[in-house]
Amino acid sequence: MPPTYSLQSHFFVKLGLSHPSQAETQIPPSPTLAFENLILIKIWSWRLQMRVEELELETRSSKKELESEKVAREEAWAKVSVPELEINAAIRDLDFERQRLKGSRGKLMLRGLLNLKKLRMQLQKCRRGDRWSS
Repeated sequence: MPPTYSLQSHFFVKLGLSHPSQAETQIPPSPTLAFENLILIKIWSWRLQMRVEELELETRSSKKELESEKVAREEAWAKVSVPELEINAAIRDLDFERQRLKGSRGKLMLRGLLNLKKLRMQLQKCRRGDRWSS
């Protein structure tokens, strides 16, 4: 019985990927084998080309999706940023008013203390018999 010859092992030998068995190396390649190898190469080339096209389509769709997400993010930020700026302005205004109120309260307290001192002094003068002085 003659040894069998595998197309796959012959192709791998040409590519240098593996070594065929002893029986396979005894049979020289035939023209039909070369034609079959050419067909295999074309099929693999076609498959690789299809895979490349598939990956390119996937890349394009991913870029479109990313672009739409960017636009959506920018729109959302625009919607959020206006109220956020208004809130920040209101907080600044409140801080300013609080500082102004603190200053006014301090002035009122000082004025009250000064008036209290004047009243005490007038009361002491009155107790001593002095007249009310302004």
